[in-house]
Parts: sequence; structure tokens; C-alpha cells
Amino acid sequence: GDVIKVSYRPHDMDGPGWAMVIFTSPDLAKAARDRLHGKPIPGAPSLVAVEASLGEGLFGNLKGVNEQESVWKEARTPQGQVYYFHTVSRHSTW
Repeated sequence: GDVIKVSYRPHDMDGPGWAMVIFTSPDLAKAARDRLHGKPIPGAPSLVAVEASLGEGLFGNLKGVNEQESVWKEARTPQGQVYYFHTVSRHSTW
């Protein structure tokens, strides 16, 4: 699947709820953020919207615009397929 892990904490007296989703690629994480950010939360008052953002995680810092900020680099196979390479661990993923 496209999701590796989901962590969730519901809204309660101690604070607002949150969810963290780890996707299989940075592109999927960015697409999910773009689809969710600012959308109304189902069942919540009409003024409550999703605050979706990218953060430190499996693919490093995806917040920055500067490619050098992330330890994950986009690369291509000789056939042109995109994959991601972790410059520290030397791990790669599709």
C-alpha cells in the first residue's frame, strides 16, 4: 500500500487531536498534504479545518524548498524510474 504507518490521538480535554501518516514516498506525502490542508474536518464545527504539513520523518526534512535540506535525494534508474536514496544510511526506496 501507499501508507506505512498511521498514528492518531483524538481530541480531548488535554488538547486537540492529531494524526501522523507515514507514506511510502515523499510524492505521496506531498499529494496528501495538498489534498487535505485547509479542508473541513468531518463532524467538527464548520470553522475547524485540517492543518496538514510535511515534517521530519522517514524521508527527512520535506518542509524545505532547498533540496540540500533533506537527506533523501531523488534519483533515476537507467530506465528513467524515480527512486529515493538516503545519503546517510544509503537506503533506497521507490
